[in-house]
Amino acid sequence: MRIMIAADLVPTPSNAEAFERGKTGDLFDEELRRLWYSSDARVFNLEAPLSDEPLPIFKSGPLLRASERSIVGIKQLNPTLVTLANNHIMDHGIKGLDKTRELLERNLIPHVGAGDNIQKAVKPFILDTGSERVGFYACAEHEYSLASRGSPGVNPFDPLESPDHVSSLKADCDYVVVLYHGGNEYFRFPAPYLQKRLRKLVEKGADFVVSQHSHCIGCFEYFKEGLIVYGQGNLLFDSNENNEFVSSGLLIELDTKRPRKEQFIPIIKNGSGVKLAKGNASGMILEGFFGRSEEILEEGLVEEKFEELARRKINEYLHCFSRLGNFSTLLTGMVMASFKGKRYKRRHLLKLQNTVRCEAHRELLLEGLKVLLEDYPE
Repeated sequence: MRIMIAADLVPTPSNAEAFERGKTGDLFDEELRRLWYSSDARVFNLEAPLSDEPLPIFKSGPLLRASERSIVGIKQLNPTLVTLANNHIMDHGIKGLDKTRELLERNLIPHVGAGDNIQKAVKPFILDTGSERVGFYACAEHEYSLASRGSPGVNPFDPLESPDHVSSLKADCDYVVVLYHGGNEYFRFPAPYLQKRLRKLVEKGADFVVSQHSHCIGCFEYFKEGLIVYGQGNLLFDSNENNEFVSSGLLIELDTKRPRKEQFIPIIKNGSGVKLAKGNASGMILEGFFGRSEEILEEGLVEEKFEELARRKINEYLHCFSRLGNFSTLLTGMVMASFKGKRYKRRHLLKLQNTVRCEAHRELLLEGLKVLLEDYPE
């Protein structure tokens, strides 16, 4: 089976009409459409709720939403499966998630990675052709979208549970795909612990693992019997930004019958849509992708790149923490009074909570503090 794996898709104001009227020619150029539809199965991450009723949750970071009519264009793209396990699908609360799932189900579009509670959110999707069973497992790092035992949301990655979920899925399928939403944005290499997590999923039976969310093309490695891709950029997420990160992405075509014969297909922005990259543009994207993939084979390279990132980002985290003033306050009975005072804004506390809770932010913060302390005199 030939499966096309694509990254993040968000209908935006610049292409809303194309989505709402199903004008896929404005979204994908002709060659890309021909390639896309030629696959046996097509999968992408829908990273915005579809809802006409704005009900924004209180969070740090951007709030995404697309119109309910966007389902017309999404259906025209003929996805075999849509993953909802990401950090934005709950941006407009339970109603936003419910409406999104309702629209997908009404249009006979299967989805994975979200549910009414955590017991349902962890459930995989199995594509059964009669001659082959392909399992899809989707999870996300800990931010604002997670399900719990009593509330809807997405499947959180759990280092104790998720590997076992993958192992059970492999026992029931011929081929297993894991869609992991996490990692550091605009960083082209895996964090050391991200690499360990995704390698563990391969050890437990995953044939292909991809980390999405970074919004840039990263690198890949073959590990034991599996392929891991650390970042594939966006599928379609038009924005005002115009930089090397968001202007390109990768499609990954898997052949479940031919291991290590995957195709990496570069795409680039085309107005408010995307098109296949050609010539020098394609060559430069693939040269960087394969070059970084060679680099991460070097002993210590992943740790070195992550330390460089931590040095660049540590001041942002320290700025966030500085909004809390004297940390000794946190250890006194005055903490709640302090939080309720005008000095401490709720958005600052939410940002701090997310920094500590999310694996990618927490690991980067810890690495930044480590290198900062190394630079300080005794």
